[in-house]
Formats: sequence, C-alpha cells, structure tokens
Amino acid sequence: MSPTGEYYRLLLRYFQDLWPDLDLVTEFANHPGQAFVAERVARALPYIRKDGIRYGCASNRRTQADCYAFIIEDQARLPVKIEALLVVNIPGCHKPPHVCAIVKRLRADENIPILPWDHMSSTLGIHTSYHDEFWGLEVISAAQIDAPLAMVSVYSSVIERQLSIAISFDHAGTEPENLDDYDV
Repeated sequence: MSPTGEYYRLLLRYFQDLWPDLDLVTEFANHPGQAFVAERVARALPYIRKDGIRYGCASNRRTQADCYAFIIEDQARLPVKIEALLVVNIPGCHKPPHVCAIVKRLRADENIPILPWDHMSSTLGIHTSYHDEFWGLEVISAAQIDAPLAMVSVYSSVIERQLSIAISFDHAGTEPENLDDYDV
C-alpha cells in the first residue's frame, strides 16, 4: 500500500477519527505525532467471516466472489462493493486490532424509475441502482457489514439503461454483531 495512494489517505483519515487520542500523522509528517506507516500497521485480508458468513473483496487475487454485501448505516441497509478488507494494529498502542473495509456504494438517484417492489424494498431487502456504477471509496468498520446479497442485472426501457437489483439473502433482520470468527 503506497503512502501516496488513495487507500492510505482514506485509512489515515478513518483512524484519525476513530482514535483521535493517538494523534496519528502521515508517514512523512513534519510535525509530532504517531506515524501511520501503512506497511507496518495494515494487513490485507482476502476475506472475513461474520456471523458465520464469508465476505470477500475485489482486491482478492484468487476470487472476487462474495465482494458485494449490504451494510448498516443509520438503521438502513445499503448495498456496497467491498474493494478491500484490512486489519489495522498500531504497534505499542493500547487499541485492539480493528477490522475495516474499503467499500464503494452502488450508485442510485431519483432518476431510476419506480419499480413494483419499491414500496416494500426495506422489508424485502431489495435495492435498485445503476449497473456497474459506484460512489467514491470510503472506509467502514467491518462490523457494519450486515448481509450477503445477490445481484441481478435488468434493462430499463424507461431510462434506456442497465440497472442492478441487489437482493438481500437475509430476510429475518439484522443479527447481533460478532467479529470473533473472522480469520486474521
């Protein structure tokens, strides 16, 4: 992971907000603070297991299977593509290792036509977005990953574009968090 890369900047900002007491600074900062040296603190994971379910990432060299999931934010389920999974451990610090994900949300807006399931989408666990279009990268806690999803591609003759329909595999609701069984 390059110190000048986008992942590095996102991770540093995320951990500065998560652990403000550590006073994390960039690797080559001219001012005092705990240096955030990516190669020493972050380790890439090919996948994690949460609640017994495997979640992969697009950066996995062997397979990109299971790299789509729903996350929970403000009690709403949102579909994302998991670009990378990392465990971050700051040496000599009192903080436990933290598992996080770099994700891109599937892009949707008010121009997507109303579909038959929209009035029940939160109950059914269905989300419609533009096919292969995403918002920018962001870092989230792996604890926010909520449910695996299936992706179906359809063509909308109304807007003359491909759409992706994300369908949750979890129709029972959100389960309590349990990251004890992730493989690090």
